[in-house]
Amino acid sequence: MTQAPHQLDVRPILRAGGEPFTVIMDAVRGLGSGQALRLLATFEPVPLYSVLAKKGFEHAAREIGGGDWEVTFTPTAAAAASRQPRDRSGRCRQDHHDHDNKGLSGDELSQGRRGRSGAIRRWSSLG
Repeated sequence: MTQAPHQLDVRPILRAGGEPFTVIMDAVRGLGSGQALRLLATFEPVPLYSVLAKKGFEHAAREIGGGDWEVTFTPTAAAAASRQPRDRSGRCRQDHHDHDNKGLSGDELSQGRRGRSGAIRRWSSLG
């Protein structure tokens, strides 16, 4: 059975002047095997496409109105297989736990990751 995509809304972080990159990458690391990430942002996060492509994700983007974007990052089959938690011998671990940050506010998630240059500039330096 396929897991539903994990939805991450970084619009409050961006509107508060915060930097959501760490929150996004934490969410990617917390995805289950084969699970997609549905990201909501205040702009099309083009630089993030190449960052996540290197981690084995394809993307589908659409503008949802008011300048906001929804981007779904889906792992390729090879990436999904490699995301299984493994022990030192290479066997899949059974004690893996997912963490959920849905109840946290934008301020709690960004925790001082704000800067003067703005999120778009910092994201663009990653590609």
